[in-house]
Amino acid sequence: ISHFAGIWLNTDEVLSESRPNIASFTEAVKTAMAQEVRELFKHIFYDNSIPFSDFYGGDISMINAELAQFYGANGFNSDSGWQAMSVVNRGGILTTGAFLTANAHEDMTSPIHRAVRVRELMLCHHIDPVPPLAAERDDLRELANKKRDEGTLTSREFFEIQTNHPSCDGCHKEIINPLGFGMEDYDT
Repeated sequence: ISHFAGIWLNTDEVLSESRPNIASFTEAVKTAMAQEVRELFKHIFYDNSIPFSDFYGGDISMINAELAQFYGANGFNSDSGWQAMSVVNRGGILTTGAFLTANAHEDMTSPIHRAVRVRELMLCHHIDPVPPLAAERDDLRELANKKRDEGTLTSREFFEIQTNHPSCDGCHKEIINPLGFGMEDYDT
C-alpha cells in the first residue's frame, strides 16, 4: 500500500532530482524523502484513529534520522527508525521533501507545477495544457527571466509576470496561482 502512494503522487521523481547548491541534499536524503511519502501514507492508512484528511494537511511527519537532520527536527529518537512526530512547518503530503522537491526547478521553486500536481493528482481536476504562446507571452517570459537574473524578483513576482496575459487568466488567476503561492514558504 505504501508503494501505491509514491506512484500515485509521482514523489519518486525526487530520486532523479539534483540541487548542486545544497550540499546536504545527498542520495541518502533523496531516498529518505521518497520513503517518507510511503511511511506517511502507510501510517495514516493503517491507523484507524487518524482521519485520512491528515494525509493532506495533518500536523505530523514521518521522519528518520536522515530527514531529522535535513529538516532540523528537534527531539528525534535516533534509535527508532521511522518515527511519526510533529516537525515545525511540516505535516501531511504537501510539505514532504519529495513532493516539494519533485515539483520545483533545480534553482527555484515552481508554484505552478506544485499547484497543478495538487489539482490533478489529489483533487482529480484536469488542467488543460498551456495554450500556444503568443508573441506577447514570449515577451513576458523574457521580461521575467531578465528581472530574475538581475535578482530583483521574488518567485511569486516572477510567475505573476509570466502569467499576466489574458490567455492565462482562465487557469492561473483563480485555479493555479493562489494554490501554488500558498506553498512558497518552502524552497526548492
